[in-house]
Amino acid sequence: MKKKMKFLVVSLCFILLSCAVITVNIYFPEKDVKEAYKLLEKELMGPEGKPQETTPQGKPESSLQFELVTSAYAQEPGLPDKIAENVKKMPDVVNAYKEMGARIADIDRLRGSD
Repeated sequence: MKKKMKFLVVSLCFILLSCAVITVNIYFPEKDVKEAYKLLEKELMGPEGKPQETTPQGKPESSLQFELVTSAYAQEPGLPDKIAENVKKMPDVVNAYKEMGARIADIDRLRGSD
């Protein structure tokens, strides 16, 4: 009887441990995408022939965490620059940005005429 009870307790513990919760968080890099499009706007909509230099941002935010299992990060550093480079390879998008940049002076003039 003791052997059955011990087996039952061990089995129950094993079942509970095997059902441990694993959380997988997947985030869309909204902040990085917005930053990439701001870089594109500065570069492609700015004055012709003068690509504006971007200054590197500060250190990424860090937080102190205690974890029993290490975290895995799928996002690579420099994602906004990579997104901007990929978008620059699309001629239709580059032309649209340049056309918008050409109209900025007219829009500013119309805003100032009030």
